[in-house]
Amino acid sequence: MHPDCVLARTIFLKQKASLVLVSEDIVRTFQGRGIGPLLSCLQADSNSIRGCSVADRVIGKAAALLMVFGGVREVWTEILSVPAAEVFRRTGISFVAEQTVERIRDRDGTGLCPMEQLCLTVNNPAEAYWILSNGKKV
Repeated sequence: MHPDCVLARTIFLKQKASLVLVSEDIVRTFQGRGIGPLLSCLQADSNSIRGCSVADRVIGKAAALLMVFGGVREVWTEILSVPAAEVFRRTGISFVAEQTVERIRDRDGTGLCPMEQLCLTVNNPAEAYWILSNGKKV
């Protein structure tokens, strides 16, 4: 792992953050649920995560596509879905996951995460960003 990713992971674990972004000497930590913090960063400035190393709690396909859209460098996560791993492999983003799961479930554990459902058949990161920003498919 790149030193920035190691730092992001360390901060993530110590601060119990939901998302940590590190780029050289700039460290940003976020609290929030789901893809909210990541999507907020991108909506504020689409270049805000470019070149960053990321530590995140759970990464499914929706989050992976947003990270590709934003141009992240490397990712560490506690839980990664198989479709998210495929997105990272296909786009050449380096990643480390503590655990890999088939799919990301909703908070109740009764079905698929709603964000995953929206991006199930999407492979274009820009399309995923539009869908997730607007909450619907085109």
